[in-house]
Order: sequence, then structure tokens, then C-alpha cells
Amino acid sequence: MSETLLAVIADIGSICSIIGLLLTLGVLFSVRHITRHFVFKARVPQLLKAVGKHAKDLNSLLVNAKVFSDNRNQVHVVLSESEITIAHLLPRLQKDIRKRTKLTGKGIRKIKRQINTASHSDIYEIYSALRALESDLKNEIENSNWSYNHA
Repeated sequence: MSETLLAVIADIGSICSIIGLLLTLGVLFSVRHITRHFVFKARVPQLLKAVGKHAKDLNSLLVNAKVFSDNRNQVHVVLSESEITIAHLLPRLQKDIRKRTKLTGKGIRKIKRQINTASHSDIYEIYSALRALESDLKNEIENSNWSYNHA
């Protein structure tokens, strides 16, 4: 064979390698997107229920000011459980809701550090943030259902 034919075959091989690399990257990103979607669909509804339970538990402790004063340890436990649930949620969320969820987690950590001096209104802010997170998650689940059913 001539040297020009070998050079053309080598060039074609290089081009095919580049195309193969691009296809591999495309498949990698597609699989990552599909995996995230199904992990979200499988796990987030359970975590949504947990967030709702934590908010409900906080609310029951907030109803009566005396109960709140006497049960700061129980409030701390509910806040700790909420913090763990948020930690499990973060990797499964889209960027915009992840940012709001991180802020809720920071607020919970701040109140936990100051549990002995935290006021009724401080805990109520966390309760409100958990309810807002619950609403965000419900909307995300609905959006996820809609986008894949109507795509």
C-alpha cells in the first residue's frame, strides 16, 4: 500500500475516535440525567413525607408556649432529624431548590447551636421554612411527573 493511503486510513481512524469520544460523552450525560430523574422519583417522595412530619412535630411543640419552654430538648431532636433529612435531599435536587434547601439547613444548624436561647419565633421561622420546602418538593414532583409524561 502507498503511504498516502495509509495516511488517509490513519486520518479516518482519528476522526472515528473523536466521533466515538463525543458519542460516549453524550451517552454519559444522558445516563446521568436519566439516573438523577429516577433517583429523584424513587427517593424524594419519602423525604417529602419526612419533611412534612418534622414540620408537624415542630408545630405541635410550638402550639403552647409552655410546652415549647419545657421541651427544648425535643425541639432539638426534631431539628436534628430535619437537618439529616435535608442532607439526604440536597444531592437529589435541582440547583434553584437546592439553594433554598441549603439556607433552611443553615437556619436549622444556627437554631440548634442556640437552642437554649432560641425564641418561639425563631423556631416558627424554621417551621415556616420546612413548610415552604415541603411545598417546593411537591411542586418539583409534579413538574417531574408532567415533564416526562408530556415529553
